[in-house]
Amino acid sequence: MNARELAVPETPEQAQGRFASWQSEPSDDWLYFGTVHHHCSASAFQSATDEQNEWNQDGLHLTVGRLDAEPHDVHARFYLDGHAYEPDLSRFWPVDPALVALVPPEVLPEVARFQMGAKVTVDFPEAWRANLVEVRAERRERRDVGHTPTRWQLELPEVEQPHRFRLEDALEDIHRRSGHNGIPEAQWLAELGRLAADDVCHLLVTACLEHGVQPDELLAELATSEVGA
Repeated sequence: MNARELAVPETPEQAQGRFASWQSEPSDDWLYFGTVHHHCSASAFQSATDEQNEWNQDGLHLTVGRLDAEPHDVHARFYLDGHAYEPDLSRFWPVDPALVALVPPEVLPEVARFQMGAKVTVDFPEAWRANLVEVRAERRERRDVGHTPTRWQLELPEVEQPHRFRLEDALEDIHRRSGHNGIPEAQWLAELGRLAADDVCHLLVTACLEHGVQPDELLAELATSEVGA
């Protein structure tokens, strides 16, 4: 992925044109109160560039990911006076009152997030095509340029994303799965450190990845062999 900021700010005429595209009357009393962008087929997360752009821009900031999936992945944060807050998306997205009456209030933010991620097919705006950035795909043998090699010389799956984005995707995935399973960050960080330093763990993980098997499958096979013996 690659991105660039528009060099020329939006003119009042262009702004009024956007109001017209929303079937709304042009207005002079509106102001920017947030942003939205997508990460193509990558997951949704706040990148370092996003954080730098958003901390001094008040409002709701949305990142949409997994555009090839349904529902899409949605990440949201709210900034006010340079402070970041976890937003309740049901305050920004109108959930059907009939549904509101059926679910506990604490799940409404996730309901809104799910509905906001619904896949909608629309025509690609012609005005956007002028701002497309063409990026040549990375060569396979150079995909980790700038990455310091480690002893974990594993055969990784073929991917198109740069190494930095794969790192961010992996960490975001760990954060999400840990949160869903009630695992505190300190615990998985400690386990990650142990895994990186442990020779036995290295041997086991490498063997599982190279042969496409799971650790519990190995244990089951060993148990079966012992019973058979």
